[in-house]
Amino acid sequence: MLCTGTGGAGKSSLVDELVRRFITDFPDKKIAIVSVDPSKRKTGGALLGEAK
Repeated sequence: MLCTGTGGAGKSSLVDELVRRFITDFPDKKIAIVSVDPSKRKTGGALLGEAK
């Protein structure tokens, strides 16, 4: 999934809702999210991750 947009566009809210629905529908499963913020030209961006 690709989520792009300016700050406040709802990217985090979309991901939160998708994770919430996944966990509700599949309580015995695990989910991990890895995302990259490529906005920093010098470092290439931040690697972000969270597991639920």
